[in-house]
Amino acid sequence: MVEQIEYPALKVAERFESAKEFLRLGKDEIADGRARANSQLERQGAEKVFHALEEACTALAEKYGLKPPQDHDSIRDALQFKGETRILTTFEEAYLILHTATYYKSWINRKAVDEQVKRVEIVMEGIRNKLRQR
Repeated sequence: MVEQIEYPALKVAERFESAKEFLRLGKDEIADGRARANSQLERQGAEKVFHALEEACTALAEKYGLKPPQDHDSIRDALQFKGETRILTTFEEAYLILHTATYYKSWINRKAVDEQVKRVEIVMEGIRNKLRQR
């Protein structure tokens, strides 16, 4: 039997700060990877940007009083449950472009990656505003 380790939950604000750091690191890695013609670094940066969105969505779910999502499907479920269709759409697109195509399949479409990074930034700004509301 496999035991699951319970990690202490991050506070909502801490989780969002973590998301912002992942976004910064991811953008830096994408830029560095391009400058060095290093596709591995570019792929890792795309994955970090996707992870930033995961963390931000998890913070939002916790703000709404939901149990912290533990996987992609539970993040989707939480966003759908709370009617966050715009965030959900961006999450789905980031999952496909940044996580699956770029990171796992190494299909790097720089224009699509750049557009998705911008969308993630916009959505994360919206999540930040929602987290500030009482």
